[in-house]
Amino acid sequence: MTLVEAIWRGLNWRLRFRGLEFNKTGILASLQAFGSTGAPSTTFTPTLANIGDRFSKFAKALVLTAILGNPPTFVQTLTAETAIVAPQSNVEYLMTSKVREAPFEMVLLPYSATIGSLSNQNVSFTTT
Repeated sequence: MTLVEAIWRGLNWRLRFRGLEFNKTGILASLQAFGSTGAPSTTFTPTLANIGDRFSKFAKALVLTAILGNPPTFVQTLTAETAIVAPQSNVEYLMTSKVREAPFEMVLLPYSATIGSLSNQNVSFTTT
């Protein structure tokens, strides 16, 4: 079953990570991206009010920055302008006295950006 040919249709970019505390501002906002019934910055009360809307309507910028002075990687920052919790993600949280880790999977939706001297490039994220 050798692959003979294929059509380039882009890539489905996803980001998987573990937040060490689920109630921190960025993590909590991501969990409640589609709306909240309470104070979204201090409570965990997601709502189902926006069922049927497009994911891109709720996507926000995600900026990841290396915290070491000279990290052993070549990427210092990763910026995705339209990141959102991935469709059909399973969310599990153990509410114990230990640190409450937040396992996440986000999808990085395509958007148009200027890269160097090239304007209107379709990308899912940029790096520096």
